[in-house]
Formats: sequence, C-alpha cells, structure tokens
Amino acid sequence: MVKKYTAEQYLTKFEDRREIQNLAARYVAGFLFKTEYEMYEKYWSRREDVCLGFNDGWYVGPEALKGYYDALTQKTVLVAQLVKQKFPDKLGDKSDEELYGVGTFGMKPIDTGVIEIAEDRQTAKGIWFVRGNHSELTTRGPVAYWNWGWLAVDFILEDEAWKLWHVLEVNDILIPAGMKWAAGPQEPPYEELPEFAAMGEFRLPEYSVRMVNREYYTAERPATPSPAIPEPYDTFADTFSYGI
Repeated sequence: MVKKYTAEQYLTKFEDRREIQNLAARYVAGFLFKTEYEMYEKYWSRREDVCLGFNDGWYVGPEALKGYYDALTQKTVLVAQLVKQKFPDKLGDKSDEELYGVGTFGMKPIDTGVIEIAEDRQTAKGIWFVRGNHSELTTRGPVAYWNWGWLAVDFILEDEAWKLWHVLEVNDILIPAGMKWAAGPQEPPYEELPEFAAMGEFRLPEYSVRMVNREYYTAERPATPSPAIPEPYDTFADTFSYGI
C-alpha cells in the first residue's frame, strides 16, 4: 500500500533530501579544496560510534576520525613544502598559507545517488557511485590515479541538522593512470627521486580495526555487487548499517 503524506510532510522530505545530497557533495568537495582540517567539526555527528571505513579497515570513534583528517592536513603541508623546495624560483616567496594545497589534486564526483529517509526522520541512508581521479606527490614524483568506487553513508539528524554518522568509502579501481585496471593496485613504474624521499616516511594513522571491506577489481575477482542499496525503512533498527 502506498503511503500518503500531507503537503507539509512532502515538503519536509524534499528539504531533507536536498540537505543530505548537499552534505554529501560538500564532503567530497572538501577533498578537492583541501579542507580536511574542518571536516570532522563541520560534517560529522558528535556520537561516540561514528566510523569511517575504507577497503582495508575502519577508523572508529571521534579521536580516530580526528587523527585521520589531521594526518591528511599534515600531508598537504608536507607536499607544499617539498614542492616549494623543488621550485624555489616560482614558489620561494610564498607563505605557508599561500602554498597550502599546492601540488595535489583530488576529485570524488558522486552520481547515481539513492537516498532513503527513515519514516521517523531521525536517520537517513545514501549511496553514490564515485568516478574519481587524484594526483599524489610520491617518492617517484607526482603520480595521477584513477579511483572509482562507492560512497555509502548513514546520516543522523542532530539539532535539526543532518550529519555524517557512518561513512564507507570503498574503491573498485585504484590505479595509476596509464596502467591496466585489471591488474589491481600497483606501484607506478618510475624511478624514485631523492628530493621527494620524505613522502616515503609519511604514514596515515593505523586503523582502529583492520579488515577487508571490499576487494579491488582484478581480472580474477568474481562478480561483486555494490554495497547494499538503501530501501524505505521506518527506524534505523529496521535497516542495515553502513558502519562497522
């Protein structure tokens, strides 16, 4: 039986959907604009059970998430310093603030979204396909990558604002540009450059929980469905979680 709603209820659902879509878009745009330093405070729930997952592990809890975004910010600073040292004639007179974000590029455009808002309006779910590309400064110099995969999110309503609660970012493809996708993740075939050796010392924080959430695509990987697509639900107890 199709549920009937009042005009006010339809308007609320429309506004909620718009805010959720915008929140997801702002989040992924933050990686392009290198604003990782504000992501936790700006976009995430204040709950203790927040979590952020990738292909091979999870960051669980506020401190783990803060540590992850802090590390990305430190990486951005390091990259800018190394690029400045490499090109002193062009960048030598620039301040740290002016250089922030130099030498990196990352896009995570999201599309084909499916969003479901709980009937009790306390939570929502969304999944998007990501056709992304990014450049990294590595010990081999700048390397461009393809990253295609999924962004799946549980949202929660806090003080009448939608926030990220559980986020799963998994790639099917993460490969240097110009290399065969069916071979899976691999190192680019370039020589290491001594002026960028410091990039080899950079490490992201250890996962709170290390586990395989999704295998990368290879010619040998069996047919693998997407993460679960949201369906209408009444309360969060009636549905699955994108979290750990």
